[in-house]
Order: sequence, then structure tokens, then C-alpha cells
Amino acid sequence: MEENDFERALAESFNNAYNSNVPISTTEANNVNDIFVGNEVKTECIICYEENIPCIKCFQCTAVYCKTCLTKIASDSNKCICSINFKNNYCNLKKYNQNLIKNAREEKALKDKKEKKQRDKKNKNLNSQNHNINNNINHNNNINTISNNNFNADLINNYLINETNSNSNYNSTDTNLNLKLEFLEDLKNNKIYNIDFKSFCNKRDSSTPNFEYYWDYTDKLLTFYPISNTNNDINNIVFDYTILNAENQAELYIWILQLLKLPLSKYKEKWNTISNIMPKITTNNKINMIHKIITICNSH
Repeated sequence: MEENDFERALAESFNNAYNSNVPISTTEANNVNDIFVGNEVKTECIICYEENIPCIKCFQCTAVYCKTCLTKIASDSNKCICSINFKNNYCNLKKYNQNLIKNAREEKALKDKKEKKQRDKKNKNLNSQNHNINNNINHNNNINTISNNNFNADLINNYLINETNSNSNYNSTDTNLNLKLEFLEDLKNNKIYNIDFKSFCNKRDSSTPNFEYYWDYTDKLLTFYPISNTNNDINNIVFDYTILNAENQAELYIWILQLLKLPLSKYKEKWNTISNIMPKITTNNKINMIHKIITICNSH
């Protein structure tokens, strides 16, 4: 006979006592009431099978009793199904059940704290992403729609293609997997601007300012490289995204787009000036440096 069946069989014998006219002891009733003070645990009593009723659990076995049934048992047989004596163990029952409630409250508090932290982090990412989108719309009317998905499919595909083409030395599956996981983590942590960087210029010839971009997830770099560079006299603009996060990338991207409206000679001059500034940017000076770049882009 399984344990649950055994407990049920014993419970039947308790039911006989429950249904008999056993006098209730006032002393035992008071002792049982004391055990139930502050008890918030509702479950099914093993004796009367009443569901969703406050019960206490035996500290030695799996039996749970409601107040009425425990009072009747204590007034009569005074034995749990595991044979402990209730009258001699009121203190143990009370302490054990109070600890159960305390532990349950602590676990719930930890769970609520963890869930709040996750919600706050998600809201922070969403707020930052919305800020990036607003920057884009305010600074450039050519951008009409921007995806605000946390994991932009085109961006991830671009990463996978770039990784395949540029990291041929990384033959290890583990290494490639780690790179992908790092990329997703960087994207989630707002280190990567969640949009494809486009030049918004369809012409591709030697006389028209234009650029493309490339992510290097191994060295944590974003590179804007000029297309109209037949004379090799235009440098790359390289972002270190451990310093310039998604918000910085979005802001500078909008202003660099303005350079495409300039004549080619003026575009080269300003582009190369910005290219020379980028390696000098540090965490401590980036606000001033970004302002300097914006001034360059905004000047005539």
C-alpha cells in the first residue's frame, strides 16, 4: 500500500472519531487556537477533506489538519498518523508552521524583487530605445519608419554574415557560439543601436558622398566606410561601442548623415576631421567630443 493510501486509511479511522460525540476539551481548543494564530496557509485537511481551509502541517510527516479536526483529535486520541503526541508537541507544531510561513514569505519577497528588477531593466531598455527613435525622427526627416523590436532580424542577419566573412580564423563552434551570445547580450544591454545604419543615398559613384557600415563584434567596433573613395583619401569613421553606446551611436549617426548633403570636397574634409577625432574619445571626454563632432557637422 502506498504512503498516500496508508494515510487515507488512517484518516478514515480518524473520521470515525470525528463523527462520534467526543467531548471537546476547552484546554486543547485554546492550545490549537494558539497554533493557528497568524496561519495563512490554506489547503485540504487530511481528516475532513475540506478544501481551501487554513491548516497546519505536522513537523514529522506530511499530514495537514484544520483547526476543528486537530481540536477533536487532541481531545480524544491525541495522535497524529505518524504517532506523535499532539499535547506534548504544541510548541513544536507552532514553531515549525511559523517557520514554514516565514520561509514562504521570504521566497515570495525574493521572487517579487527579482521580477521587479527584470521589469525595471526591460522598461529602461524600452525607454532608451524610444529615446533613440525620437532622436532619429527629430534630426532627419528622411527616416520615416524604424523598427523598435529588441532583436532586429536584419541586424542579427548582418552580424551572422559579417561574422562568417571576417572571422574565418574562428573555426571552433564554441567560439562562434560565444560571439553570437556576446552580440545578443550587447544588443540587449543597449550597446548596439537597434537599426540598420543606412546612408539614404542611392547613388554609388565617385562624385557622390555615400557610405556603408560594418560591425566588428570581436573587437567591439562599428565602422562607417566611404564608398566614394576612388583616390583613397577618405578615412573610416570607427566607433568603439564599449565607449559610445547605442544612444551615442544614434546621435552621431543622424549628424553624419548631414554630411551627405555637402559637395564632395567639403564632405571629405569634415568626414576626415571626424575620423581623426573618434580614436581620441574616452569615457571621460565623450560628451565634449560628441558635441565637437555635432558642431563640425552643423557648421557651413
